[in-house]
Amino acid sequence: MLRRSPALARLCPVAACHHERADGSGYVKGLTAAQMSLPARILATADRYQAMTQPRAHRPALGPEAAAAELRRMAADGQVDRDSAEWVLSAAGHRASSQREPARAGSRPVRPRSSNSSPAG
Repeated sequence: MLRRSPALARLCPVAACHHERADGSGYVKGLTAAQMSLPARILATADRYQAMTQPRAHRPALGPEAAAAELRRMAADGQVDRDSAEWVLSAAGHRASSQREPARAGSRPVRPRSSNSSPAG
């Protein structure tokens, strides 16, 4: 659908990754974080957070703190990009994680960022 609009067509590579996971266990293509652009990793992480905070037919919505804890667990397990998780949680009004585990093999290390830096660089 995005391809039909010249103004939106360039967003296709980002939008197509919203169900991918940093560890390659997502779908449609099973891409890893290294194979996705930064905007795609952020969108995939934001999609997960938003989905957790919305009620579904099979479960109630998680509260913001429970969703933040779950997203950080997913980052620690390598399912979502750690930086993206912190950026999404910051945008949702959560404080930065005070406990950061060492990055797992194949993932990018998390570096503290100033409050005025943005994920887009």
